[in-house]
Amino acid sequence: MATLTRLELAGLLCIENGCSDIIFNDTTGLFETPCDEDQNDNGYGLDGGIAVNDVTDVILNIYYPGNAIPFKFTFTVLSGVIQTATLTDLNLVVTNIFPFLTNTVFPLENFSTNLSTYGVLFPDITDGVFNWDYTISGASGTPSTIFSYTTSGGFLSDCLTNCCIEKSYLNLDCSCDCYNDKIKKIMKSEIFLNAARYAINVGQTNKADSLIAKAKEYCDSNCETC
Repeated sequence: MATLTRLELAGLLCIENGCSDIIFNDTTGLFETPCDEDQNDNGYGLDGGIAVNDVTDVILNIYYPGNAIPFKFTFTVLSGVIQTATLTDLNLVVTNIFPFLTNTVFPLENFSTNLSTYGVLFPDITDGVFNWDYTISGASGTPSTIFSYTTSGGFLSDCLTNCCIEKSYLNLDCSCDCYNDKIKKIMKSEIFLNAARYAINVGQTNKADSLIAKAKEYCDSNCETC
């Protein structure tokens, strides 16, 4: 059995559309030509590695803040086209979501993980770290070599804290004796928020979770609703 050259599998989770949609993208990229400035030397199609058409199974797990059980998306793929798609929720109920896919091309691009049309109840998007892992598997070469690659990461959701800080600024009243205290709380909230963003950038997900909680705590004392 031949040894495959390992590709650098990569993904990106983000929150878009007014902090309402959780979107995943396979950002591995393609190995194309030496003249292509956007090529990934270790992407799909690299010499001795796997091609997009070699992938037959895909699993994407999304862990909401504070949850040890993920929402699990399972796909089967044939020649770069998704054939089946299911979603396993937090109660381990499996739902067929294939009819609701807006794009059946693999690799995954702008894949919405929390569409209401899936018919599954998703938690509210709260501040904290959304962890994820992404696995592709299949067979490549002649004779075929079975492969399975996994990558993972974390995304910091800070929508509520951002909203709270903005509202706190707008609610400042210089005629009120307490405005100095309110400014101090805003500053502390921003410091902890920036620290949380730095922590997630260097992979310290637990630290980011605790820091964003502290940022929200300071701001909530200024902004009860947002």
